[in-house]
Amino acid sequence: MDVNRRMLFGCHFQVQLFWDAQRFLYLDCLYLEPDFRGMKIGDRVFEHLKEVAKANHCGNIQWQTPVFSEKAIGFYRRIGAFEKEKLRVFINL
Repeated sequence: MDVNRRMLFGCHFQVQLFWDAQRFLYLDCLYLEPDFRGMKIGDRVFEHLKEVAKANHCGNIQWQTPVFSEKAIGFYRRIGAFEKEKLRVFINL
């Protein structure tokens, strides 16, 4: 394992929902290199994100993951996350 290699990538930002006046923390592009999985890094990342969200008066943390990402989905369920069906729409240009 190359210790100089990046092990984690992700970003987050706060979003205000206008229809229910609730603020949430949105997590985007979370990726942990396979060599670092199973080391409880994801647990620590989400504990930190929960602290950030609470400190900023967010009601929850939201993110998306591909339906074929079974290991990630298993991890998310293990830490208490749940799915909420949503229609995702696009306009190609």
